[in-house]
Order: sequence, then structure tokens, then C-alpha cells
Amino acid sequence: MVSLIKKTVRKIVKQPKNIVRLVKSKSPKLTTPVVIRNLLDSSKPKRKYTEQPDKGTHIFVNQKRHGVRYQHHGIYIGDSRVIHFDGKKGICEISLEKFCRSSRNKRYGIIHSNRKGTLDKVVKRAKKAMKERKFKYSLLFENCEHFANYCRSGRQSF
Repeated sequence: MVSLIKKTVRKIVKQPKNIVRLVKSKSPKLTTPVVIRNLLDSSKPKRKYTEQPDKGTHIFVNQKRHGVRYQHHGIYIGDSRVIHFDGKKGICEISLEKFCRSSRNKRYGIIHSNRKGTLDKVVKRAKKAMKERKFKYSLLFENCEHFANYCRSGRQSF
């Protein structure tokens, strides 16, 4: 079993470093491969809130609460406004500055997720979901990333 894991780790280590990073386990001889979540994106947000993305863009900020790091997602709808799925308030519209304020360095990143239809159609889906309030927050099945992916693709992933 250990030899099979070592062979797998050797194959993964040969891939470019930006795709896979290694995290040392408790055993000093064995390393565990960890694949970065989205290969098209950097895991570090690069744009300041003063830079405006295109309408219908799937954006995220890195956050940290109670020692746990995670990403918060939303859809940019233009005029420095973002629609996002907040676990407490539900789907709501806030300013891009307020959306980025929750991150440590006040920067956001862009995720190039699959899109069905035009960017205006993505904005319409987000506004329609905000009016209908059909999403109920669940950490595993209905969270802010699921909402943003729904707005981009038009289909629910749960």
C-alpha cells in the first residue's frame, strides 16, 4: 500500500509546481499531494476594488474566520455592485468595496467558470435569484460558490 502511494506521489511531483503543491504529513517520509482548487485562477486575489471587472464576472475574496481560511464568491453586476449569497442575510446586493473589505488585503480575484449565455444573462439570473430567494444556505450543498456557479451556468449543482 505504501509503495503504491509513493508511486502516485512521484507521478504528481513531476507535474508543474503551479498545479500541485506538497503538504508534509506527520510521517517525514511521505508527502501528500494537494491539488489547487481551480487551475485557471491564482489562489491570491490580485485586483483592488477600484478596478472594475466585466458585468457577470464570477469574483471571489479570500477570508479567514476563527483560524479557517476560505473563499467568498459573488457575481459582479456593474456600477461597483456585487450580488452574493450571505449565510445570514441570504442573497443580497452590496458594493464592490464592501465585498472586498471582508478580505485581508481588499483585493478580489476572478474565476473563469463555465458560462451559459451572455454576461447580461448571468446578471439577470443573479437578480432573479435575489428576488425569488430560493436558495437556503448549507455549507456543503448551497453556499456562495454554488450560487455564483448557478448564475454563470444556469443549472444548480445540487
